Amino acid sequence: MFQATKTLLQVGDIELISSKQLEELLTPGYHFECQHDWEMATLLMGSRNYMAAVLIWDKPEQPLIGTLQQVRSEKMRQDLPIFVLAAEALRDQAVAALQAGASDIFFAPFDFSFVRAKLCLAMESRIQFEGVRDDMERYLLAARGTNDGLFDWDLDAGRIYFSEEWRSLLRLAPEDPLRSQEDWFERVHPDDRDALRSKLALHLEGVTETLEYQYRIRAAGGEYIWVLCRGCASERKEGRSRRLAGMITDLTNRSIHDTRTGLPFRGFFMERLSQAVTRTQFNQQVRYSLLYIDIDRFKVLSEGFGYSIVDKVLVAFAKRLEHCLRDGDTLAFLGGDSFVVLVEDYDDAAHGRAVANQIHLQLIAPFHLEETDVFTKASIGIAAVHGETHNTEELLRRAQTAMKYARRLGSGHSELYSAEMDGLSRQMLELEIKLRSALDRNEFRVFFQPQLGLETGRITGMEALIRWQCDGQMVSPAEFIPVAEETDLILPIGEWVLREACLFNKQLMEKGLGPLRVSVNLSERQFKARNLVNTVEFILNETGLPAEYLELELTESIFVEDPEQTSKTLEAFGRLGCKVALDDFGTGYSSLSYLKKFPLDTLKIDRAFVMDLTSDSRDAALCSTIISLAHQFNMDVIAEGVESREHLIILRAFQCDEIQGYHFSKPLPPDQFEAFVRRHLNQTETTLDGLGFSF
Repeated sequence: MFQATKTLLQVGDIELISSKQLEELLTPGYHFECQHDWEMATLLMGSRNYMAAVLIWDKPEQPLIGTLQQVRSEKMRQDLPIFVLAAEALRDQAVAALQAGASDIFFAPFDFSFVRAKLCLAMESRIQFEGVRDDMERYLLAARGTNDGLFDWDLDAGRIYFSEEWRSLLRLAPEDPLRSQEDWFERVHPDDRDALRSKLALHLEGVTETLEYQYRIRAAGGEYIWVLCRGCASERKEGRSRRLAGMITDLTNRSIHDTRTGLPFRGFFMERLSQAVTRTQFNQQVRYSLLYIDIDRFKVLSEGFGYSIVDKVLVAFAKRLEHCLRDGDTLAFLGGDSFVVLVEDYDDAAHGRAVANQIHLQLIAPFHLEETDVFTKASIGIAAVHGETHNTEELLRRAQTAMKYARRLGSGHSELYSAEMDGLSRQMLELEIKLRSALDRNEFRVFFQPQLGLETGRITGMEALIRWQCDGQMVSPAEFIPVAEETDLILPIGEWVLREACLFNKQLMEKGLGPLRVSVNLSERQFKARNLVNTVEFILNETGLPAEYLELELTESIFVEDPEQTSKTLEAFGRLGCKVALDDFGTGYSSLSYLKKFPLDTLKIDRAFVMDLTSDSRDAALCSTIISLAHQFNMDVIAEGVESREHLIILRAFQCDEIQGYHFSKPLPPDQFEAFVRRHLNQTETTLDGLGFSF
């Protein structure tokens, strides 16, 4: 490592300027070393680390161009600031001097204050550059000492630099391609590839602070090795990151235990599983159960509470799992939020399910961490281990498949693997693959369902509802939204819906069909994204829609975790001018404290309470009470699922503010919605028994 001194080299005869004028160029604490011999000066600049050089060029025969070319040919002197003070007669040689390597050139008579300012700026830049270079050298040396493979990804240009250690780790030959994202991801194990892409997208969207994921990657011999990938993207500008740098670490010979939970890692567990498989081959009476356990809503916990709390959740979660096991059972940590358990069934073939039930019971009580109560459940997949199955990777895959099936049934479920699940998994995987390209293929549509004000009989707003036209058929949101949330595709999809809704509403206003309020649903994953408020503000500015005509709809589950951060986010929406609605009220946790604690503008009554208004007096009483309560908190009320004239009459009697449902209109594509609004505005006669509504 080089460290520049506080010495500057002055080359040439002092005829153009005096010694006193030359000293005026110096910052306090710096001094000149003078050299009149140009050849000797060239040698000095090549061997000593000067802070800068000032070359005085007053005669055409002086070898300035050759000196510059020779100095710049040496790699370690390419960053040396070289300033040229030249006679006016040499002005025609300025371009040649700059091309040869001069940092800047000035002609007599000189503005010494200007030259001094430029010289100081160049030296400050060099000091900063050397600091960065020293840091980089220390980092590279440390990385080489650990044999970690480094990567540096220019996201704008699509280029990736891979270090020699990366190639060495994978035992790649010089001719083996490793230059692009495709070269990298092609080597990732197919079962890990989508998860790595999801982790990467999550980090680049600003949801997670760092990229960290364990996965398998194919080495030169064709075998897969386990690596830990860690990285960090540059600060987001204009809504996206420009650069991602990080490293991969070979986990093959690393510690077999997690430092936080104290549990063994995957390698140790797979050895135990292999031993169990061998036992079942020799003794058909021996059976084991393999449990694959994922913490439900773990990503939401991570974003809501931060990593310090989440680490404590993992430790506490592991301890509760241990309470459910017997001596001889094996518990391991796979990373992220995944645990695996191997239990011997002995005489009871259902012992694995009994352990899963015990785990669910253990998770009923909250975790008390740093004066915070954290509630969580687990999804558990169970695979039977017996003499018919020899492949340990296949057994782990079966347990994971069953876990994913259990998770789709809802939080806190467990399921035993069956071959039918593979067909469902393939269907879900095919759906996910198509979903990943749906945005690029422009397959999504936004429909709008109008909302009617009961006091005025006029359209007051609309709810934006996504639709997916895949292979010529409409796919129900109930099918693809859970997959989008599970894979984090909900983030780019949700942002696209928000942008389309705001843009359409702005276009309606420009056509004189407004102003209307547009409501956009935010999923729990979107709400927990760190950049959500900035994204909303950016889209409002981009589309030109006034914030007061955007309403963001949230479900009750969002309010359960980290109420303090939730309140801050809602207050930020309020400062923007957006409205906030509580959607599906009464179907979730239904805590009345939400109405008091959080700054909400609108409450939406779920269709489940509206459906039986005319036949169930309890639903009618609930609706009336909810409306009255919301009004006391200065909130507007919208009733969803209004499908009959009777519903409308009752809700108006209850003083409900607005309705939404098929009795008024189904969700419509943009062109039909615009036509519907025009017809509604042009109607002057009422058609609903004198109630004052224009249909």
